Amino acid sequence: MFVKDNTLNSAKAYFYERLEGFSESELKLMWTEIICKRFNWSRADLLMNADFRLSESDLLFIRSYVKRLQNNEPFQYILGETEFYGLTLKCDNRALIPRPETEELVDWISENKDIQKALDICSGSGCIALALKTVYKSASIFGVDISEDANNLARENALLNKLEVSFETADALNTNAEFWKSVADLDLIVSNPPYIPENEKTEMAANVLDFEPHLALFVENDSPIIFYQRIADLAKEKLRSGGLLYFELHHLFSKEVIAYLEKIGFKQIEIRQDLQGKNRMLKAVK
Repeated sequence: MFVKDNTLNSAKAYFYERLEGFSESELKLMWTEIICKRFNWSRADLLMNADFRLSESDLLFIRSYVKRLQNNEPFQYILGETEFYGLTLKCDNRALIPRPETEELVDWISENKDIQKALDICSGSGCIALALKTVYKSASIFGVDISEDANNLARENALLNKLEVSFETADALNTNAEFWKSVADLDLIVSNPPYIPENEKTEMAANVLDFEPHLALFVENDSPIIFYQRIADLAKEKLRSGGLLYFELHHLFSKEVIAYLEKIGFKQIEIRQDLQGKNRMLKAVK
């Protein structure tokens, strides 16, 4: 046996010891999520069951988590779900893991009162579109992504959360595709597109680089704002007068994105920073 006894406390000690590269807060969060999900416990149940005796199957389950985390696999992929804007979403390598800064973007959008028709471009797991549906319950909201795998995950998340949001497959860079002909008179377009230049790969953590889909992450070094340009062009055509465009940004390219939006006639352009003080979100009005 790889623990001194089969109590929950001993298994916790093993978990913390083998994953010492994580912070105390990360370990606490992961341990709580794993055990509560395994036994369908509340956090209070976990606190009250320190001496709970685990089966061999339970211990092997915990060890499998440890091995996968040691291999840099993202915790959300191992758990199979994540929380986003009050929703529980299925989470696997078909799409990027939803991030807290994207919740900030949804929060900013939610300050608007009258949204009846909205499109999330590069929708991935569906997190933005689904979160917006909880805010604008009567609105027609849909997402589009080039990856059919990501769209399938988004559809599963819509079913899981009983939210009527449709997800279509189309390329944001091919604005002549048949899908885009059916889109018109939108109140809102939002996008968190690929924006990381290929030359930044060496700076990225292994849990992102080795497991999350590169299609949703990277752009060519010589065209880092290409998605913003194409989506802005689409927004200029598909938004109603006074319609809103929101982006999640690469902080190093915010000035270039602003310059392009101004060039094609967008106005009232605003930037908001994330919790790290980086230019991360943009709003513009057609």
